[in-house]
Amino acid sequence: MARPGEAWSPNGQYLAYSSRRLAAEGGARTIVIRSVQTGEEYELGPALRYIELQDWSPDSRSLLVVGQDKDGRGGAYRVDARTGDVALLAMTEPIGSEYGDTANWLANGKSIIFGRSNGRSENSLGGGRSIVEHDLETGRETEWYRAPASLHLYYVEAAADGRHLAFILRDPDVKVAGASLMIMTAAGEKPRKLDLRLKGSDIVDSILGFTPDGRQVLFNSFDPGQKERGYKYWRIAVDGGADAQEIRLNLDRPVYTEQ
Repeated sequence: MARPGEAWSPNGQYLAYSSRRLAAEGGARTIVIRSVQTGEEYELGPALRYIELQDWSPDSRSLLVVGQDKDGRGGAYRVDARTGDVALLAMTEPIGSEYGDTANWLANGKSIIFGRSNGRSENSLGGGRSIVEHDLETGRETEWYRAPASLHLYYVEAAADGRHLAFILRDPDVKVAGASLMIMTAAGEKPRKLDLRLKGSDIVDSILGFTPDGRQVLFNSFDPGQKERGYKYWRIAVDGGADAQEIRLNLDRPVYTEQ
């Protein structure tokens, strides 16, 4: 399971992760590619002012990031995994929302899917935010789902097999237990809420992806009253037929940081 800012290539040969080395010096983040077989690493410096690493392409030849180019265009970009060359795939929205933006390749390798704000809102996650599929060959866009204006929508994640889409809906007026993990399988259908039944006062925080077979969603949670205890990691079946199962991890760095 990759942590936020990390992505395993579909062929299992590479791990990509974001580096803040240049960001600390006033530059943009870079992307580091590590070979699983040799342990060797090389660094990519995409020509973008801001980047958030999202996903590998299905053919393991390029990376999907969201960010801003030097002209301030917020969008989803393709980064060549060998050269670092950048190509704009789709305009999304201005960068800088509270939770960050997400985008995924769909299994066919011909489309990407992401969240987009519609109209003005005090928070870019509200205002009737929608989930959009963008066809890279035709440029055609299909709206999968549009959230009510009163709810925040974020952390859109697609399963590698293309059969399920997960995202979080949050009611900003409910301070505790206001976030729900939602599942859908096709554009236009009504999303289904998963009953997480987490322990204690924990609430869902973010979606980390799916298991390789697409049958379970991976997510994390934390207790708002005890943030110093860090995140807990979970998995739950997409059909919701069983309680969420906690995943015990041995991590070499803190898993919760105040934003």
